[in-house]
Amino acid sequence: MKQSTSNFKVIGHRGAAALDPENTLRSFARAVREGVDGIEFDVQYIDGRALVLHDDTLNRTSNGSGPANSFTFEKLREFDFGLGERIPTLAEAVDSIPSNILVNVELKSENSALASYEVLCDFSSHRFLVSSFRVSELEAFARVAQGQENLRLAVLHLGLDDAVLHNAKSLGASAICLCDPFVRGETVNAVRDSGYELYVFTVNSLNRARQLMGLGASGVITDNPNKINSDSL
Repeated sequence: MKQSTSNFKVIGHRGAAALDPENTLRSFARAVREGVDGIEFDVQYIDGRALVLHDDTLNRTSNGSGPANSFTFEKLREFDFGLGERIPTLAEAVDSIPSNILVNVELKSENSALASYEVLCDFSSHRFLVSSFRVSELEAFARVAQGQENLRLAVLHLGLDDAVLHNAKSLGASAICLCDPFVRGETVNAVRDSGYELYVFTVNSLNRARQLMGLGASGVITDNPNKINSDSL
């Protein structure tokens, strides 16, 4: 049976990465205008702050170069991250997103968990899905976020294996995020039968999104929320 689109979430990858500079306030605003159910972005701990940035270096996404953690926050703010956008703090990013939209925070670097938690605690009206490939960061976040219903955890991995399910259980996670090429019908069933939501990244084909919805996935993370949205599904 085809899943209702009301239960299938379209999450903008780094905002609307195919449409505006990724991981910027401009990109988040674009994703909101395209009608996403959620927005995903990356957080790194740099110069004592939780900042929104994917790469370890500045070369690909800004007019700067070199390791991001070699700069002060003030210096990072001077770089152009596309169309005049500046690197956002985690607080600025969340504050720019309406509270009815799910915020998927990926803990990208070491020591990002506690810095992120301190910020997210100030946004009790928002709903968060905190994910990471770094199990140690999820463990650190889980220890301080116990009992806070708006702060849910997701294990992030390429494909499904026993370790992923073990980690999800030990962390008390509510979701698992897997890479699209590794997801098949039996994968969706295994995750759902184990009691977890399944979000698939990065899905930029409308046909594939429709297929995953039909298989019972909980949603997709996409660069193209203008093409993959509730109207098109």
